[in-house]
Amino acid sequence: MTFKSLSRLAFVLSVIIAVSSCKKDEIEDPEIENEEEVITTLTYQLTPTAGGSDIVLTFFDSDGDGPIDPVITASSSLATNTEYSASIFLLNETESPAESINPEIVEEADDHQFFFVNDGLNLDVTYDDTDSNGN
Repeated sequence: MTFKSLSRLAFVLSVIIAVSSCKKDEIEDPEIENEEEVITTLTYQLTPTAGGSDIVLTFFDSDGDGPIDPVITASSSLATNTEYSASIFLLNETESPAESINPEIVEEADDHQFFFVNDGLNLDVTYDDTDSNGN
């Protein structure tokens, strides 16, 4: 073997050793910083501030974005010229027993806000709470 052949052989062997000795990095799943909550049921309870019976509005969606339509119910209608205080209750009913999502929402208050759309109704909505950022 000539010196040139030995040089080529040494070069090829060193490339093979270098490539085979490289360790591939393990591909890791990215850490989910804030996994979305599963919410199947939203209950909106309206209590007349001057007294009277509560009105309970419920939105239930058993399959999320699936083909089954959500079920929306109301225990009664809103009364005219009546002021209500409201509470929202959120459940994940894919768990047994159903899991309340409210504690997680309160814990992450700076990341959550509910918006009320006045869709053709003569309503005024006033928030009576704020997060640590004043929102």
